[in-house]
Amino acid sequence: MSKRARYSAEFKAKVALDAIRGELTLAELAKKHGVHPNVVGQWKRLAIENMATAFGGGVAETARDRDAEFEKLHAKEAPGHREHGDSVWGRRCRDGP
Repeated sequence: MSKRARYSAEFKAKVALDAIRGELTLAELAKKHGVHPNVVGQWKRLAIENMATAFGGGVAETARDRDAEFEKLHAKEAPGHREHGDSVWGRRCRDGP
């Protein structure tokens, strides 16, 4: 079994920039750089999504938004459970009185 290939950030940026330029198709870029076409598409998408962070402030805002979303999602009760540990079917889910 072979190990997964690891690529440097510089290599990923170079491939993503080539993909953003659009001079070659993703398949042609993948062949040129020796990676899978899906990887080229992923790197292109990530580069475009994170481009604003290069000009300042975006990293903190993105992290803050991600943390807020995480807290919001985890604050909700688990599906099928109600307050005090009673399940939808009326049985106790936790040990204790």
